[in-house]
Amino acid sequence: MSKIKKSINVVGGDPIDLAVKTSWISDSVVHHFVKKSTRRSSRLGLVLVVGLSVMVLAACSTIDKTATPQFTGPWGDIYAYYYETSESELGREILSDGVITDMEFQEAMLEIEQCYLNDGFRVTYDPYGFETVESIGGTQDPLEEMGKCAFADGGVVVLYYQIARNPNHMSEEELLAECLVRIEVVEPGFTAQDFERAMQSGVIPWDSTDPRVTECYKNPLDLF
Repeated sequence: MSKIKKSINVVGGDPIDLAVKTSWISDSVVHHFVKKSTRRSSRLGLVLVVGLSVMVLAACSTIDKTATPQFTGPWGDIYAYYYETSESELGREILSDGVITDMEFQEAMLEIEQCYLNDGFRVTYDPYGFETVESIGGTQDPLEEMGKCAFADGGVVVLYYQIARNPNHMSEEELLAECLVRIEVVEPGFTAQDFERAMQSGVIPWDSTDPRVTECYKNPLDLF
């Protein structure tokens, strides 16, 4: 079984275009693993902030795309971004009140799952929002399929997981620096600025293979 790893910064605290950002970390990092099942199963590892779903709503909604609601709260600007860019009527309807309920999350998940199924793929998520994509007859590249379907719901699932992981929308650097101090893999007093310098220099003062560090990236506030 061959493994290929890529770092893709998709969406963190601020929305980032899937097609153009390719750095290890910036605004919210969650590892996702894509699996393409063939006779010789191959795997693609991928860094992606995820949250996905929703059942396709009958095209009867008439939301005015020119009128963006006034979203508030720590994630208000991100709600506005997804609302304005969403191509999913269901997604826009869910996002419109600035709250994603568990039931709405499940609806959105169904929309994403259907997107994959339509192309011969199956998607599953772990509790952190890591997705596994498996071919059930599809022939497309799994990464291209993710680019198509991961936001088929207009970003509802992605945002749901982002908020669950970081409710107050702290900067990713601050979030992870505090977690690394808490698990004692860096010295007390290690700051968000120290974290940013380490990432930019490539000189990482912690063992990136340490399971505790992996957990920090996925669940920095221990909320899952």
